[in-house]
Amino acid sequence: RYISMKTEQHASAVRQLLVSTRVSSLKPPAPVAVLKDTATVEQLLEVLADKKIMSAPVVVAPDGDAGQSPLLDAQTPADILGFIDIRDVLNSFLAEFDMAALDEVKLLQRMRILEEKGAA
Repeated sequence: RYISMKTEQHASAVRQLLVSTRVSSLKPPAPVAVLKDTATVEQLLEVLADKKIMSAPVVVAPDGDAGQSPLLDAQTPADILGFIDIRDVLNSFLAEFDMAALDEVKLLQRMRILEEKGAA
């Protein structure tokens, strides 16, 4: 019974924390990196690494904007396509490989195969 009461008190305290804590108090606001749909995967990875972030919103690039900066000024209105994160890139990359064949080789051989496939 004592453990059950403590668990209920703990759950109540956690619930109160979740209800009363605002997202703005978790982390100070930072500029948002907004990627255009015309950005290349290389540009995407550079932006994510540079900004030390794992994901970013992707928007429809304004007409005639291809080939310029992969980033859109956050103040420029644009239609949001969604978010892309590093997992999306990795999953897309790994979908190109025969994972069953990779499972049969040692780690260094896997790395060599991945490197060769990436250079092709």
